[in-house]
Amino acid sequence: MFYDGYVSKDFKRILLVCFGGIGDVILFFPTIKILKEINANSEITLLVEPRCKSVAEKNTNITNVITFDLKNKPSSSDYLALIKKLRNQNFDLAISMGRSAMVPLLLFLSGAKYRVGYSTNKLKFLYSKTVELDQNQYAGKMYFDLLKGIGVNTDILNPIPEIKIPENEIKWSENWFKEKLLDASELKKVIIHPGASNISKQKNIIKTWEPEKWSNLINNLLENNIKVILAGGPDDKEDIEFISNNITNKTNFINAYGETKNLDQLAALIKKVDLLICIDSAPLNLCVGVGTECVAIFGPTNENKILPKNDKFTPVRINLDCTPCLWDKRQTTCQELTCLKKLEVNNILSEIEKKLKINLNTNNTDVNFKSKVEL
Repeated sequence: MFYDGYVSKDFKRILLVCFGGIGDVILFFPTIKILKEINANSEITLLVEPRCKSVAEKNTNITNVITFDLKNKPSSSDYLALIKKLRNQNFDLAISMGRSAMVPLLLFLSGAKYRVGYSTNKLKFLYSKTVELDQNQYAGKMYFDLLKGIGVNTDILNPIPEIKIPENEIKWSENWFKEKLLDASELKKVIIHPGASNISKQKNIIKTWEPEKWSNLINNLLENNIKVILAGGPDDKEDIEFISNNITNKTNFINAYGETKNLDQLAALIKKVDLLICIDSAPLNLCVGVGTECVAIFGPTNENKILPKNDKFTPVRINLDCTPCLWDKRQTTCQELTCLKKLEVNNILSEIEKKLKINLNTNNTDVNFKSKVEL
């Protein structure tokens, strides 16, 4: 497991910096797990943005969670307060998955004795050890490679995130299934999660289908006697209303919007169904973490960087000369969004057939929709 240059097994206080979204934090979990395994008596502190605090706190390998609102234009006094807090911890090791010039400076000023980061950074001389950055791979593996900085042979390990759901939330999901009479049904059960965060929308990063297509997909599944659970977060209210209002037969349809109060409850529901259908979003990372099969819609982003190589997790896209484009070629999605608009319901249904091992009647994929304005 270790290279000859393995640094130490005596890191008592470890700082990990993960400035990114919920998905990034989940993808960082395998790195945290190995660090804890080889430093069993260590205290691991994770520095994240406030939006990721709840998911970070659920990781039992993490001792402390510190938040810093990087997106809200922190002042110099905010940075000084953070540095003071970090220096007081006397960290032996600090590792960050960030690539901005601020990252090595922050790790250096934290006072950590040994510091690891990517070699692409122009301030890399502030690191004790640098690691080559390979962006053309699964992001979980990209973060995992940071452990090479302390001599771990990450190429022989499989960095698929594992999410441990609290017992009380597992019990909640069991009761929820009983209340909805889902336990008594032998029908296949599918969760549809069409949403993305407001932060993505505000940044003009569009990764989801039009709600009309989601309604169309659900109606087809319902016609084939599949139980469909529609889920979404607080940012998805308008689309969820539109989708729900355009379901033609709600016999096997359950709108779970607003019923999951946290990500643990959503993960617990995902774990109990046969299949999740979603986009490149946090629920997809949850699905990977709990090991449920999924069909994930991809447009502008690269599925090879988001999903591990595993037959359980199936990406669906149409291949265009311009895709994938997001992050590699551009920082926002284009107005045309051909990669999503030309992806049809039947493309998804064919993958669902394979996952559920059933034959679907897919003759009816056209539905008349109510205008969003009417909502």
